[in-house]
Amino acid sequence: CGLALPGGWWIRPVWTSDRALQVALQPTRAELTGVRLDGDRLELTVFLPGKEHTRGQARLDGHRMSAEFTPVEGGTRVVVPLAVPSLLQERDGGRLWIEPKGDPAAPVMIGQAQESRLVVGDREITVLRDRRDRVSVAAHRIRPVISSATWDEEGTLTVEGSYPGSGPAELTLRHRGGTVHTVPMERAGDRFAVRLTPSAMPKFGEAVAMGGGSWSMTTRDPSGEVVPLRVDHAALDTLDEEPRVRDGRTYRLLSTRFDVPVLIVAEDIPDDEKGAGGLYALQRSFYPDQRRRELNEATVYVAYDGRQYEGNVRAIYEERVRRGDDREHVWIVKDGAFTPPGSAELGFGSDIRPTVVRAGSREHYAVLARSRHVVTNGFLPPWFRARDDQMVVQTWHGSPLKRLGNDLPHMSRDPKPAAWHRQAAEVRGWDLLVSQSPWATPILRKAFGYHGEVLECGYPRNDVLSSPERDELAARVRRRLGVADGARLVLYAPTFRDYDRKNSSLKLDLARAHKALGSGHEFLIRAHSMQAAPNIPEGLGRDVTAYPDITDLLLVADVLITDYSSVMFDFAATGRPMLFFTYDLQRYSTKRGLYLDLAAEAPGPLLTNGADVIEALRTIDTVAAAHAERYDRFRHTYTPRDDGKATPRLVDHIFT
Repeated sequence: CGLALPGGWWIRPVWTSDRALQVALQPTRAELTGVRLDGDRLELTVFLPGKEHTRGQARLDGHRMSAEFTPVEGGTRVVVPLAVPSLLQERDGGRLWIEPKGDPAAPVMIGQAQESRLVVGDREITVLRDRRDRVSVAAHRIRPVISSATWDEEGTLTVEGSYPGSGPAELTLRHRGGTVHTVPMERAGDRFAVRLTPSAMPKFGEAVAMGGGSWSMTTRDPSGEVVPLRVDHAALDTLDEEPRVRDGRTYRLLSTRFDVPVLIVAEDIPDDEKGAGGLYALQRSFYPDQRRRELNEATVYVAYDGRQYEGNVRAIYEERVRRGDDREHVWIVKDGAFTPPGSAELGFGSDIRPTVVRAGSREHYAVLARSRHVVTNGFLPPWFRARDDQMVVQTWHGSPLKRLGNDLPHMSRDPKPAAWHRQAAEVRGWDLLVSQSPWATPILRKAFGYHGEVLECGYPRNDVLSSPERDELAARVRRRLGVADGARLVLYAPTFRDYDRKNSSLKLDLARAHKALGSGHEFLIRAHSMQAAPNIPEGLGRDVTAYPDITDLLLVADVLITDYSSVMFDFAATGRPMLFFTYDLQRYSTKRGLYLDLAAEAPGPLLTNGADVIEALRTIDTVAAAHAERYDRFRHTYTPRDDGKATPRLVDHIFT
């Protein structure tokens, strides 16, 4: 970590926390020479070169303690005794300092001493170097320590190292956005090994690529405590940190903050598309040129900016493929989020294969500039401007329950905010707006300032909920989720809170619910994509936030618990019970605002605390019967077109 100079001086390169490179020239005033564990006593021996000292003390960060100072040839030997029981109770470690009486405190450097990891029961005491070679002493749960990482030709990463202990363990890869992948650990003695293929991670029965960004590495101790992985300091110089490119994506294992392993995933972007210069060329030169060219008889499908294969957009695509429409079908895919199936994978027999285009790529600009139809369920990129001979179909992604668009308070400011102008430019390009009901149509028109054609055909995504094959499809989804046969599935799908998006806690007490309801119930937790990932107690619920299509979850759910989410309109097609956990109704109504008077119109009870929700689940048949008339009225008013035929009506209207 540095270069030794005559006279006890060192030169060390150091990356600071703000990513600046420093070259430190410093003398070694205190150097670790030994570590010894003797029962309940950890003994650290330090040598102070030069001046002889007989008195002083040691300090472990803010904790001062006595130390034995003994003059020896060339300096002073200091023995620092640490009580192991006290050390094990500390949550954080610290750097070791020696404070000779009459002299400034000296940080203890690791020097030529060996680093130590001392196992004490289910915990370990570590005496390690930090990134500046200073001695750091800590006590914590035993951590897996990576000593090697290798990639094979198939893109499989094998991570190996030491992890004393026994019993099953899993490596948890967690994205900062909340997405989690788990991989089994192989353990033998004090060693462990993990094998994973980042480009094909198992997720709900499918192989998916890991999303772009930084993925942390942890495991869970048998006690339930989350334990981070670390990189062996001896392996830092030889750790393979070269990026691997596979299927248009790069994967790279890095040791950050000195010894913290992370897996970095990113799209492999051509140089001419990178940076401000590439963006300028695409938007100001390439895209305008493409808009002047002849249109292709193609349809571009965009669901949630290319992040999902689901909803109304998916239903329209699959209906056209089922009919054998062999015109070009183009799916925009962001960050490798999914691979759209062709006709063979969908079981339709013909040979129709969609074109996959990476969001933000040169091809993305080209297909939006030159395709006859664009089908989307949200706003398109701000650089897109619809041509007169194009048709943009806006299916939106739910009937409006909470206020949106022009009805939000900030949209009425004067001068108008940037979001207002962004929306106005977007809406001018729409040729058809799909509405779930006559009730939703005027609200959508006003909220978006839209004056064009509206098709009140119902929502295509809900056709499957009324399909004659729904039982067979539901059984397939249950197998994919891995839920027990015969279990009653409770789907909890709350919406996001504008004022509390970083809150990951569940208001519903799952432990209490399981105790009251018994083993025959299973909870599926579906957090909103704009809310922090839910913190679900181990073994008490399944996190289905990342499940590709919520319609599948509605298909298998026996009961829905929601609050102010438009999922209530979709689930109504099933006729199954709904509960409304509206613990913050007054605050939400004030902050965001609702189009619907839930107290008067909701097709189920409004419950303000978790105990009432659990009791309603326990007596769900009675609750459903008490709200049957209101439920029927709700379906008649808000989902009259969700009869299983919305997709054919829409496809006939646009493409036939």
